[in-house]
Amino acid sequence: MLRIVTSNNGEVFRHLGSASFRRVEVEQHAATTGPALLQLVRRQRPDLVLLDAALAGGESGFDVCRALK
Repeated sequence: MLRIVTSNNGEVFRHLGSASFRRVEVEQHAATTGPALLQLVRRQRPDLVLLDAALAGGESGFDVCRALK
């Protein structure tokens, strides 16, 4: 199973619902804020993380990536 954590982004959700991803078993988790994303990634240990550069509330997705690195 492919585990994915994403920021709350409608376009990402649309792509994950496409025929290509429907063929793969995907477990998806989403969060909106930087702290929530950090907590979710650390708890879920996903295979893939997809974040927006600009998160809700003006937070930086780049800062979240730096913190995870």
